[in-house]
Amino acid sequence: MNAFWFNLPIHNIEKSKRFYTEIGFINNESYQDDGSASFFIGEHKFVMMLFQHEQFQPMLGNGITDTDKSNEVLFNLNANSNRRLMILQ
Repeated sequence: MNAFWFNLPIHNIEKSKRFYTEIGFINNESYQDDGSASFFIGEHKFVMMLFQHEQFQPMLGNGITDTDKSNEVLFNLNANSNRRLMILQ
């Protein structure tokens, strides 16, 4: 596996960037724009991506979860392999 990252929907990009910077996450400027941000986490530098709802929604097959009622996160794995990855649903 080359990398591991996870994606989270957020409402306010600037507020979220401030929060994660203040708790010590390292800003990953390579992957961000006006509606998203990226941070390295821990010694292995896992990547957390934050997307405003408008950018996150098209990546889903259905709606964004109402976090007052349940949880949502999208995990991604990056690996060098000739094998196809099977997605379990």
